[in-house]
Amino acid sequence: MALLERPALFSALPGMERLLMVLDPIVIELAIRDDRRTLRQRDVMAFRGDDPVALVALDRPGRVLNLMGRADRWLPSIDRSVGAPFGWIVAPGGDLVLGQRPAASAIEIHFADVEKSLNIGEGGYGMSHLSENTDALVQRIHRIIGQLQAIERGVLADADCAKTLHLTAAVRGAVGGLMDELIEAHVRAHVADHGLTPDERDEGAEALILAIRRYAK
Repeated sequence: MALLERPALFSALPGMERLLMVLDPIVIELAIRDDRRTLRQRDVMAFRGDDPVALVALDRPGRVLNLMGRADRWLPSIDRSVGAPFGWIVAPGGDLVLGQRPAASAIEIHFADVEKSLNIGEGGYGMSHLSENTDALVQRIHRIIGQLQAIERGVLADADCAKTLHLTAAVRGAVGGLMDELIEAHVRAHVADHGLTPDERDEGAEALILAIRRYAK
């Protein structure tokens, strides 16, 4: 947990994945590369440890939760639904509670095992073929996260129903566009590449079929 008091740069932590959640009723503005994000209480932002992130504005001092995990081993994650009875819990008032079953409005914190989380069967693929476009993809993902957080705020604040529906539809379209780009990259690298063996091509095709079936549910 950290107390934000004034604008400042975040420390660079190569090889780490980070997740920031605002605990107190404050408003902060973060700059990450060419993107700017406004976060309010219980909003979440995920970013890589080596991303250039700066706190550029805040309306008053307040606490944030700063989760960090090794990118090759653990991914920090936050679950807003009620689930496991043990672990760190962010209570409705913003306090951290250990080992208690959360209330309906509580938030669970956990670290996902990278090897298990990314396992889709035997084998698996790296995403080095996306290296030239990683920054653009991450910015797109951050925008989707921001839209989802806006939907959550609208639901909690009993906002206009039509606006919330339109925003939800926009998120669906944004996720669809992201999926299209990832599918295209996968096909080019793991199905259509001329250097693949027949077995590698079959494996790439099977992985794609499984992903499409899951996405279509």
